[in-house]
Amino acid sequence: MSLFSNLFKPKSVSETESVINLLKCWEKEHFPYSGYSYTSYTRTKINISRYTVYKSETGEKIQLSDIELPQTEKSNVKRIVKAVVDWWENDKSSTLPYFIAEYRNNVATEVQRFKANCIKLDKLSDELKKDILFSEIERLFQAKLKVLYNELLFCKFENLRNVKYFQTIHSKLLSLCNDMKILNTAFADYMYALSRTEYEDNKQDLERIRISVEAMSAVVE
Repeated sequence: MSLFSNLFKPKSVSETESVINLLKCWEKEHFPYSGYSYTSYTRTKINISRYTVYKSETGEKIQLSDIELPQTEKSNVKRIVKAVVDWWENDKSSTLPYFIAEYRNNVATEVQRFKANCIKLDKLSDELKKDILFSEIERLFQAKLKVLYNELLFCKFENLRNVKYFQTIHSKLLSLCNDMKILNTAFADYMYALSRTEYEDNKQDLERIRISVEAMSAVVE
């Protein structure tokens, strides 16, 4: 059942919401410890204390705060590493918890954006809500969350100090988060353009967004 069709049924849970709940359960199971905290010297405050210890599938406690992010010239994490170095200067032991917390924060932001877009959609006329692109955006967003869940399930956190492994995982996670961001932007822009079809520019925007979503659908298929 579509998330959009559940907007008037708060007691029912859509498949998209079920995947979101799976992600929440995974986090609670594998990051159940409070750990220790760091002081933030940046404008963005990210609580990384929860991600200092990882509980593996076998129950082993892995000290992620002891694992440094790989730093190579070809690494995709240069921006993150620089931010961490600027943040904690001489203390680099916390880089992996920071990476996890930052990514988790970005995903949470996109999930909240998606939910906010659903609320905005509910305010549109019944005729506009019937547009098939909305259900396709939801399907794609749901698919991205499922892939993210699987990536986290099989991720070997203790191996993230390995350059190649870290870059592979980071590339996948970065791509997933970016796709969710693109879908949310398409969602919001499409609602705006669809409600203003009398303007020629909006008609062009509708077509552009359709093509963009269709392209992503082709990749998922």
